[in-house]
Amino acid sequence: LTDDVADLGIGLILSTLRRVCVADRFVRSGAWNDADFQLGTQFSGKSVGIIGLGRIGSAIAKRAEALAVPLVIALGQRNWMWATSTTKRSKGHPHKHWTRCTCC
Repeated sequence: LTDDVADLGIGLILSTLRRVCVADRFVRSGAWNDADFQLGTQFSGKSVGIIGLGRIGSAIAKRAEALAVPLVIALGQRNWMWATSTTKRSKGHPHKHWTRCTCC
């Protein structure tokens, strides 16, 4: 169930950014014959914020990292981490994929 929820979360992000539902209505109404459709924005270059790194948060982070988007993870009231898929910490660091964290 965790993977299904994470897949749906990423799918909803992509659907919202690319305006999939609006585009569907545009095509079904026949408006595509008379007007141009404004495409949505790209997912690349956006940052993804995740609250909590439980099962679902970790699964979403894994998928977002595969799409090469920066992640901001909130772990508590004053504990957060910033991650990117391109920069990594040393292997000895407990959060080796995070570029900056407030826990250590």
